[in-house]
Amino acid sequence: MTNSQPVPLVPAMDPVARLSRCADAIWRLDEACDAGGGFPHDSIALLAGAGLLLAPLPPALGGMSLGSDPASMAALCAVLTMLGSSSQSVGRLYEGHVNAIVLATRHGADKVLATLATEARAGRLSGVWNAEPKDGLMLTRAGGGWRLDGEKIFCSGAGAIRRPLVTAALTADGPPLMLVPDLTNRGVVVDLSGWRAAGMHGSVSGRVRFDGVAVAAADVFGDPGDYYASPGFAAGAWRVLAVQLGAVQRIIALHGQFLRSTGREREPVLRGRFGDAAADAELARLLVTAAAARAEDRSAAAADAENYVNMARTAFERLALAIIAATRRNVGLSSFLAPNPIDRVLRDLETYLRQPFIDASRDSFARHVLAGTAA
Repeated sequence: MTNSQPVPLVPAMDPVARLSRCADAIWRLDEACDAGGGFPHDSIALLAGAGLLLAPLPPALGGMSLGSDPASMAALCAVLTMLGSSSQSVGRLYEGHVNAIVLATRHGADKVLATLATEARAGRLSGVWNAEPKDGLMLTRAGGGWRLDGEKIFCSGAGAIRRPLVTAALTADGPPLMLVPDLTNRGVVVDLSGWRAAGMHGSVSGRVRFDGVAVAAADVFGDPGDYYASPGFAAGAWRVLAVQLGAVQRIIALHGQFLRSTGREREPVLRGRFGDAAADAELARLLVTAAAARAEDRSAAAADAENYVNMARTAFERLALAIIAATRRNVGLSSFLAPNPIDRVLRDLETYLRQPFIDASRDSFARHVLAGTAA
């Protein structure tokens, strides 16, 4: 584990303004992180220094309920998009951090929130680790607490996050509970050897094995199945789209810069292809904005909120893939060559778009519309 020095609180400020102070630095740091493949410690330290690790927490713990207060959603969407434009790996990590705190807040886990606040003050992220092999995590009673056994996969921030939110079942086929184990406890084994992805190097997504890890009773919260509660689980995917939107916007900016710097903006075919990509980027922005509003509308029916985001996920993927294809076609071979930033951003987005259950999301939306229940 990497230990960070405590980070002092900063005065209250709009979170978008906080991030704008360090977004360019995170963009520059992302190149070195991509080349070296390590965790973006320096970028996370910038977020901590700007107060953004504390921001999702409730005010009583030094935060501003970013992501839990409905009034904060426009700001959160802007923060995630700006981060995605600077570094998709850092955006991915921060989105997981927000998600963990939102879940603990939603389920009234005050002791867990206090733990996550301590981590944030120390400059450390949390995250959500749900993916697992066929035989996933099992939680069993042990004295006055719990014992954790099994494995999680694709754990973003593995080796750097000390208090992730993980899911673990009480029975082989039962719904999971949520918990925030202390990864400094004995029995935790982190394996990063398999993370050799084409992009998203800085997300450092590894396998984590738990062998009889002791978990305090206060670190387990909610009821079995709460993690998948409607509409939060499916509708919350809008946050991932917001990060990816930032990447799309960066690609359009780099694409346009390439055409202007090479004089190729005078070529009608290339200009037309760029125009189509720019239009798709604007459609993606409108889609994500609407998805965030629908997902966080407390008056909306859960099925409507979920399936609007399901629709947004599948439509966004089509738009993003078209933008990637147009950019690679116009820029040519140099779009595949490091250290061209176009190469880095395209590789990261191509990797990050591989989200789970995308076909199931499309099918759920289609069935929702066919049933005549779409709002």
